[in-house]
Amino acid sequence: MRHFEMDKLKAQGGSVGESKYHESAIKQVCGSANFADDNPEPYGCLHAYPVLAPVTSGFIKSIDTSLALAVEGVKRILSAEDVPGKLDIGPVFPGDVLLTSHEIQYHGQPVLIVVADTYEIARRAARLVVIECEQTTPILDIKKAISKEHWVRPPHSLNRGNSENAINNATHQLKGEINIGGQEHFYLEGQIALAQPDNDGGIHVQCSTQHPTEVQHLVAKILKKPFSFVNVET
Repeated sequence: MRHFEMDKLKAQGGSVGESKYHESAIKQVCGSANFADDNPEPYGCLHAYPVLAPVTSGFIKSIDTSLALAVEGVKRILSAEDVPGKLDIGPVFPGDVLLTSHEIQYHGQPVLIVVADTYEIARRAARLVVIECEQTTPILDIKKAISKEHWVRPPHSLNRGNSENAINNATHQLKGEINIGGQEHFYLEGQIALAQPDNDGGIHVQCSTQHPTEVQHLVAKILKKPFSFVNVET
């Protein structure tokens, strides 16, 4: 872009060519940002901890929660059958269940939720649950997954104009193959949320999230409550 065009955009109040930082960047970098895990918990608060699948791929044959339920301070162990609404929490596409009761599709998939008086008790009890599985061979190679049409999501494309014709008639063409090991970024905040019932039958959720409306929709769907009865605070 030519210099006079850059100057014109800056004069109009644009952001082209200017360094901008996120509105919460200074607090996060300096360690002064407040997250849900920093706030004191209310009196009588119960803590939940997930029981994770012991294999990467397979099917659940049996679950023994007797040792976990015998731990003092454990209030209840929740399964998929205890969810009053829909189990699927896929925010864009379906296929991501909150708790599995049959097929295990990935390592560490949540199976149960232990609810106890403290975080430590819930975590200790969760590790006492015995899950017997019929283990299957996971598909870890992308080419094998494609050949078996074992999709996480079916392929889809966005097209504008005749892309095939444009590529075939392009002056310069490059053809090759690349493998990218996608990684999830490391979160700054603790993975925690606080949920409290209100006097009108609704749920007030405090959590550290980038998408409070998405959380509101999913919580309402899981609890089978009207969207307006779930309030999310970040």
